[in-house]
Amino acid sequence: MDSHNANIITPQERLSLRRVIASANGKGGVGKTSVVTNTGTLLADAGYKVLIVDLDSQKNVAINLGFVNTEADDEGQGLFNTVLTGTTLQPAKNIRENLDVVPGGTQLNALGDLLVGESRRGKQQYRGGVARAIASIADQYDIILIDTPPADHSVHFVDEAMIAARWVIAPLRPERKSVSALQALVRRFNDVADLNDEVQLLGVVIFGVTAGSRMSLAEKDTREDLASMLGDIAPVFSATVRNVPAADADAVRRGMSVVELADAATRQTPFWQALRDGKKQERRITGSANSLAEDYVALGSEIVQELQRQEDLYAAEMEV
Repeated sequence: MDSHNANIITPQERLSLRRVIASANGKGGVGKTSVVTNTGTLLADAGYKVLIVDLDSQKNVAINLGFVNTEADDEGQGLFNTVLTGTTLQPAKNIRENLDVVPGGTQLNALGDLLVGESRRGKQQYRGGVARAIASIADQYDIILIDTPPADHSVHFVDEAMIAARWVIAPLRPERKSVSALQALVRRFNDVADLNDEVQLLGVVIFGVTAGSRMSLAEKDTREDLASMLGDIAPVFSATVRNVPAADADAVRRGMSVVELADAATRQTPFWQALRDGKKQERRITGSANSLAEDYVALGSEIVQELQRQEDLYAAEMEV
């Protein structure tokens, strides 16, 4: 592979990446994977053709969607091979109807070592390789979502996601240190500008808020901090994702999205009927799944609306 040509992302490739959204923040445990997998399954169910790309060696996308340690789970080998050789990316097909996945896993550690090594040598042969890999199949999808590891674990993969993305969604918890991590993420936009000066923040998702009907003081303070920090750069989504540990853990354990879990809850045999009939009752789905599913439905709708608003603004600017 020619090292000079490998550094170039062509205008046609950049155009094909216009609906790539990376979920990123500088901190772990803020809901990046949950936002990607739940939004992705929702959009797929709504009829969008969706691709999820997992850039995390912990392969939480495979865990959340229930295909870990199956034939579809290649541990990131396919993505590694594509970046290394320039061949066409081959995602795992039909993880859900309308939903394909490029799995993460341990093989991404080798890709990370490659990126770190060439960076130390002042080389850039493989920088932007993830973007080129996604661009090779981007025209097959309506929306592409990228899950990223925490920046403090693998900043090179966060950069690769931002080079590939047109938009970034930043989930964060309602706490000051999570907001500070967002500031560090925003600074990374400059670090990838040589290969992608179009990437922008689509919006911020407040994740893990205290369940209840009234806005918590922590959420209120976080929204004020974000408004001061972001101004009119990007919205803080009105939809929040509540902290419902039982439903979230149950969904992960079953390899289902939260909306799928809520739907399954409506079909489970009522406990009183199973008791009456003397049937052995399977582990029941928590009743809190429905409220958490409502959060993701609201968030998915708001993300699509903001994406469409931004595309309309761009189209209007092009007409002037």
